[in-house]
Amino acid sequence: MIEINSKIPYIMSYDETYTVRCKAKIYNISDKKSAELVIHKRTLPSNIVLKTDYNAVLITKKGVVRFKTNTFKHKNIIRYKIPLSIAKAYLESKTIEADVIIRDNIMLIVQSGINVQNIIQNTEDNIKNDRRDEEVITINTIGGDRKWQ
Repeated sequence: MIEINSKIPYIMSYDETYTVRCKAKIYNISDKKSAELVIHKRTLPSNIVLKTDYNAVLITKKGVVRFKTNTFKHKNIIRYKIPLSIAKAYLESKTIEADVIIRDNIMLIVQSGINVQNIIQNTEDNIKNDRRDEEVITINTIGGDRKWQ
């Protein structure tokens, strides 16, 4: 099990009523200018329409990083670009399977094999305590503490 000690800034609105969860793959293609997060539409609920831009948090075995997404769509696939500098630093292989959790304008991209239950529980506890203006998610991973403001 991987432990991370990092803080991620506030990611959910207090009155949010749904969370979208789906499966994805990250393709780290070295001859392109960016890596790609590919979400198959069949893994999404039928009534969900994803936005173009999200504030993304990528959680891998190598660490945690934030970035903004841009999307381009095809018939049955939705692709989000991941900056190449992030892909080189945080992705260890050409293809990585990931779980995606979306709330509001935040997209958590978690490499398969990393337990996200602590992330979700910490967030829900802080929302119940009405701590909307504070950092609400703590992720424990190897590699030391990271704090974002």
